[in-house]
Amino acid sequence: MRAEYERLMQDDILRAAHEAGFEWHKAKARELHGMPEFRDLYTQALEVKLNETERVAYALSLDMES
Repeated sequence: MRAEYERLMQDDILRAAHEAGFEWHKAKARELHGMPEFRDLYTQALEVKLNETERVAYALSLDMES
């Protein structure tokens, strides 16, 4: 995977899009963590012990509700 990532990042346009998207996500995470209600929800989510498959199923069920 690392080799393919490095190959893709050699493309200037793709790398710029990737970096812009990554920065957007980091900024959104900072914004959300600054909200008390999100911090509470995040803390609760971290306390739930799910395996990888259960997390995917849970995330998909939330997406279907929205």
